[in-house]
This record gives sequence, C-alpha cells and structure tokens, in this order.
Amino acid sequence: MSVISRRTLHLATFLATIIVCYAVFANVQAQQSPPTRKVEPKREIIQGLPANRIEVTPNRELMDLYKADQGERKLLTEKPVIDEQDVRKLNERDAQRRKRVLELYHANALKTGLDFYHAAMIFQHGDDLGDYLLAHDLAIAALTFKDKGAEEAKWLIAATQDRLLKKLGRPQRFGTQQITTKPNANNLRCLSIYNLDSSPTTVTDEHRQILNVPTLKQAQEKLEELNKKCKN
Repeated sequence: MSVISRRTLHLATFLATIIVCYAVFANVQAQQSPPTRKVEPKREIIQGLPANRIEVTPNRELMDLYKADQGERKLLTEKPVIDEQDVRKLNERDAQRRKRVLELYHANALKTGLDFYHAAMIFQHGDDLGDYLLAHDLAIAALTFKDKGAEEAKWLIAATQDRLLKKLGRPQRFGTQQITTKPNANNLRCLSIYNLDSSPTTVTDEHRQILNVPTLKQAQEKLEELNKKCKN
C-alpha cells in the first residue's frame, strides 16, 4: 500500500471516530437534560383583571342591589296611579343604591360582565349627566366579558346614550326613552316615544337589533298595547 493510501485511510478512520464520539456525546446530553417546558404566554391584564375573567362569581351585593332596583320599579308600574310621594321615595332609595355601587366600583369589586351590567343599570336610574355617563361606560365595559352580562349590556349601551341625549334636550337615536302625557280623566298617563333623531346620521333598525333594541315599529306597537288602559 502506498504512503498516500495509508494516509487517506488513517484520515478517514479519524473522521469516523470523531463522528461516532459526537453522536454518543449528543445522546448522553439529551438523556441528562431536563424536558423542555412549555412557556405559557403572559396573560394580558386589563384594569387589574386577568384576561380570562369568565369563571369569577358575580358580586352578590351588586346583584341584590340590582334586584331591588328592578323590583321596586315593577311594583310601581303595577300601581293604577303613581303619586309624587311614590316617586320621591323611589328616588331616595335610588340615590342610596348609587352611593353604595360607587363605593364598590372604586374598590374594584366589579369583576364580571354581570357586575358591570348591574352597576350600569343602577346608574341608568340616576338624575344627572354624570350618572348617565358612568352608566354608559359601565355598560360598554360589560360588553368586553364573555358572560351573560355582555349580552344584557347591549340594550343598555343604547339606552344610556338615549337617556344622556334626553337629559341634554337632544333627540334620542335608538328610541329607548319614553315620556308621559298629561293625566286623563281617570288620572292615568299614556306613554309616547321621546323625540327621535331624524337626521341622515341617525341609527337604522338593523343597528338597533344588533344591540337588542326593538325596531321603531315594534316599539310603537308595544306602547299602543301599554296605552290601552289609559285611553279608556
């Protein structure tokens, strides 16, 4: 065998040895290394709340305040005649509820869509622009959740905007607000839809339905049904 052939053989053997050693070393390292951990993406924090806010239990106190708000109004509307004293007492209790809800709001006690919806509804029954603005903002916040409050808040987003516009003496856009007529001979009041925006930039019935608001025709038909007693 020539010198060149022997050198070539030695070089090939040396390279093969290196390859084998590297393969053995890599296999040992793989067995000794801890398994790779899956890195969880960092959860986004919005207003101090985790991004997956679905499983949090709604605030019981807020729920009770909401039920009281709705229950008192139901009892009041069932009365044949509503006098000023009834309205004054309701307004006083409304103010007490708003005070407590505001305390809970500033204490970051609102953790679910239902919490924001309940708080929004209570402030919807306020008496000044600040109440209606906060009600609108709370309803929008409720929409960002994935619980029942998000669906309930759709109508309230429209209603809070309409009530704010009504307070400013401006035409409403969605048609959620009503006004009462003067008492008839039986001291009963009829309802009618408050002044509607008729400009080209007002909302459509399709837009209303997206927010769970009845079409104008549906709203008018409902009022006619409610007004049957007051017209007799």
